Amino acid sequence: MMSNVLRVKFFNFNSFSQCCLLLLIIVYSWVTRNYALWRKLQTIGPWDQLAYYSYLPATFIHHDFTFQKLAGTPFYPVMHLPGPKGLPVLNMVCGVALLQLPFFGLAHLHCYFASIPTTGFTWPYHFWVQVGNLFYVFAGFYYLRKVLLRYFNEFSTGLTLLLIGLATQLFYYSTSEPLMSHAYSFALIAIFLHQIPIWYTTPSCKNSLLLGSVVGLLLIVRPTNILIIIPLVFYKAYSWKDILANLSFFMSYRKSLFALTLGIIIPLLPQLVYWKMIAGSWLYNSYTSINPFYFLQPHIYQLLFSYRKGLLIYTPIMAFAYLGFYKLIKKQNPMGIGSLIYVIAMIYVLSSWWCWWYGGSFGLRAMIDTFSISALGLAAFIQKFSQYKKLILGLALIFVAFYQFQNFQYRRGVIHYDSMTRQAYWAIFLKLSPPPNYYDTMLSAPDYEKARKGIPEYAE
Repeated sequence: MMSNVLRVKFFNFNSFSQCCLLLLIIVYSWVTRNYALWRKLQTIGPWDQLAYYSYLPATFIHHDFTFQKLAGTPFYPVMHLPGPKGLPVLNMVCGVALLQLPFFGLAHLHCYFASIPTTGFTWPYHFWVQVGNLFYVFAGFYYLRKVLLRYFNEFSTGLTLLLIGLATQLFYYSTSEPLMSHAYSFALIAIFLHQIPIWYTTPSCKNSLLLGSVVGLLLIVRPTNILIIIPLVFYKAYSWKDILANLSFFMSYRKSLFALTLGIIIPLLPQLVYWKMIAGSWLYNSYTSINPFYFLQPHIYQLLFSYRKGLLIYTPIMAFAYLGFYKLIKKQNPMGIGSLIYVIAMIYVLSSWWCWWYGGSFGLRAMIDTFSISALGLAAFIQKFSQYKKLILGLALIFVAFYQFQNFQYRRGVIHYDSMTRQAYWAIFLKLSPPPNYYDTMLSAPDYEKARKGIPEYAE
């Protein structure tokens, strides 16, 4: 009887993982509402965020991809370079703008009926952008839960959701910088992981088109997401024979393969048209010409362990996720090998970029894109020790508290956005404010010009 009372039509309060999902929705919504960034800035975020967003007002309001109407204003997107036709070409691709389009439309209606200027930059646009960001993040958590429940119990699934949501940089970039691409990648990859076994079971044209469209969106949100095909190819693959069998499976469903390809292409079309119109070419390198990769000089150690931005320094829970991949593979989880190869490949590629610390940011933000897949390893680790629930819950609380304290430090400027050192880190460790002369003597600013040329500039 009590079980029926606790069971609502769309929600079961007896489900630990559903309760964790609900808690994440409440916490993210509450923090976003109280932080109220849209009321403080009265505009869209700067730099990368503005570049991702600028496609929308340029297309639907100003009808001007040269952005001359915005010159001399705070809304002029600086993240662009002159193209072959002499016109400014945005560095960022348009995937985030595509995903935000419905919410941009709601913001436009909001402004129209509230008699607020429909410039694309007044506060309702920022508000609805934040709502859109939360929509995708919650969708990501929803699908990630479905993925994890295929392989793990309720306790491991729910606790993994909480740790990914409250003990990683996904929290900061979902509640504070809603137009950065990482939360969107997180959500799309969770949906992609959900679709992989469905596609292998039923490779219909409908499922193929859906899977392909998710891949296409991932590419147009962040091109490095091309590596997401690794878990698809290596699904249930624990030998070369298995990989060849998967490739043979692809080729045996040619109509489905065509639908998959079509699904990938469709989301790319707006970007291709933009490049053709502004740069004169259907394909144009708008980013890496001035932002090179140095694949022979990857900064793997620095990306993982440096005090400037090291993933395992500022997001230590990921260490347990990586340990959990051993358990995934030992149990021959169908996602095990592909997930591990994907994470290794992402670490290599991301650490090969000239600015391996990813500019002014909190922690190693680029690795947020991998957290949906890393969640598999984390859940495997938790399930391995799930008989010690009190201990696991206690440790989880410590990791959440530690991350949230660092998040608070970053918001207050105690953790610097790009100049942290070993001395600086330990000087402010678990402290609300920095010591005297902290900013003058303990920080070390990166040499961006050296790094862009591939010259080593970081020593610790």
